[in-house]
This record gives sequence, structure tokens and C-alpha cells, in this order.
Amino acid sequence: MNPIDPIPGQPDFGAISAGFNAISTNAGNLSQQFALCANLPGVGSADAIIQQLRAIHQVLNATQQDIAAMQQNMAAMQQDIAAMRQNMATKQNLQQLEKRVRTSDSNSIARGFNHKVALPDAELYPLRAPGTGNVIPNFPKLHGDIDRMDANTLVGVLEALEQPATGVVAEKKKRLKHAIGVASTQIPL
Repeated sequence: MNPIDPIPGQPDFGAISAGFNAISTNAGNLSQQFALCANLPGVGSADAIIQQLRAIHQVLNATQQDIAAMQQNMAAMQQDIAAMRQNMATKQNLQQLEKRVRTSDSNSIARGFNHKVALPDAELYPLRAPGTGNVIPNFPKLHGDIDRMDANTLVGVLEALEQPATGVVAEKKKRLKHAIGVASTQIPL
């Protein structure tokens, strides 16, 4: 039985009072007192209390449904946010890939021009760092500048080109010449 359903077979205090009146006139005081029982809050207004409990129960059910709907909406929003983050990461990866391709194309063209450089005072076409697309800092301006570079500068330029920076200075210079297109000999990597 639902706790807010009316209790079946409730007594009619008015009929009970009338019955006591009919039984005996000596019981009049008892009849009057028993009739006053209908004025008790828990007795006379049981139907009203049950109706209020039903209304509260309906409000609670509606609130639970609203909460469930909000939870579903929040879950959907979280999925949308996760999808947007993934799309943003994919877009950033594509932009990085595009930058690397443009840089690779630019560097291929520069290597083609640098391949024709033979004299120490011949100008070099600068290469760009594959990771950033920016012109490499301290890139030698002339072919002869490579032979005058110190070890630290060589390491910085080789690392910017994503080339190994190991070995003695002479090996690093050969590796740099090869990486920028002016070397025609193979070097150990």
C-alpha cells in the first residue's frame, strides 16, 4: 500500500456521536466529547494531509526527473567538449604538419641554390628550422663562414636543422655543409 493512499474504512465521528445520543441521554457529555475528536488535526483533516503528501510526492518525482535530465545534458556537454578538444588537437597537428611541409619545401629550394655555391665568399640561402618554420639563428651568411664557426654555434645550427650534433668540429662542419646542400661528400651520421 502506498503510504499516501487514504486509509480504507475511516470512522465517521459525527455518526458515532449521533449514535451515542440515541443510546442514552445520560451519555450526553460523552457524546459531546467524542464529537470534538473530529476537530483533532490528525483526525478531521486526514484527506487534506494525504492530498498534500501526494502533491509533495509529485514535486519530488518531477525534481528527480529534472535532475536526471540535467545529468544527461551535462554528460552530452562533456562529450561535446571532449570532441572539441580532439578536433582542436587534430587541427593543431595539421597546422604543425603544414608548417613542416612548407618549411621542408623552402629548405629544399634553399639547398638547391646552395648546391651551386663553391667559393668562400659566395652567399648562402638560409634554411628554416623544421619545428618552427623560422630562419635559423646564426645561420652562416657566406660559404666561408661555415669554416669559421665555433663548436657551440655549429651545435645550435645543427640542432635547429634536427641533425646530429655529435663528433669533432670538423665532422660537424661537414655535416652542416651537407645538410644545407653545399657538401657533395657523404659524412658519417
